[in-house]
Amino acid sequence: MKPLPCVVAATLAAVPAGAATLAVDTGWHYDQVWMPLVPSDNSLWILVLGAPAHFSLTDAFVPGDTYSLTGGIFAKTTVFAGPNDIRATGAPFAVTGWLGATYGKFTTYLAAGTYVFTVTGDLVGGVPGGFYLRADTFLPEPATWATMILGFGLVGRALRRRAAAVPA
Repeated sequence: MKPLPCVVAATLAAVPAGAATLAVDTGWHYDQVWMPLVPSDNSLWILVLGAPAHFSLTDAFVPGDTYSLTGGIFAKTTVFAGPNDIRATGAPFAVTGWLGATYGKFTTYLAAGTYVFTVTGDLVGGVPGGFYLRADTFLPEPATWATMILGFGLVGRALRRRAAAVPA
């Protein structure tokens, strides 16, 4: 089994020079598109995940832009924005875009792995087309933790009763 630093070094060596790194759990990162369907200023992006995470992108300034991701991230668009959402914190323009009903937004669940991708936009909302993106590790909500703990307790109780019912 290879040590983790060797695996990460081998993965990064395969990424083209000049790729921007999207660090996990560091909040929103700004990027922009200057021409329709031309990669953003910071593309190629690289995202290395040691654990599953949520990847999110939101339009930031003028409603109407549509962004496309090509490369390692292939997903359906899912929209979620709410006051308890971790993405509703950080850069003010990103939060406005994320919570605003008229701004485009995208989020998807990604498994552990390395993702190399490019972002392009149509610039319908104007030039430049600014957007924010981020990756956050997956943390279950408190209700999920409570349900899981209750389930372990019930399984433990059932096993204990079963052991007591078996004659010695």
